Amino acid sequence: MSNSTKKTREESLVSLFGPSGTEVPTESLTYIRKNPKRFVKKLTEIYGLNSVVKWVGESV
Repeated sequence: MSNSTKKTREESLVSLFGPSGTEVPTESLTYIRKNPKRFVKKLTEIYGLNSVVKWVGESV
């Protein structure tokens, strides 16, 4: 994977955090980029599968 692709993904991840995206540590963004399944699994554990499915369904 090229550096430009990695940067693009990390820039996209910053947008997940809205206006406070500039305050998210780079290490956290890298972790999410390298472990998306674990990140989504943790969101599901916190908010519940029904909520996550609802959010995804609303954006499709």
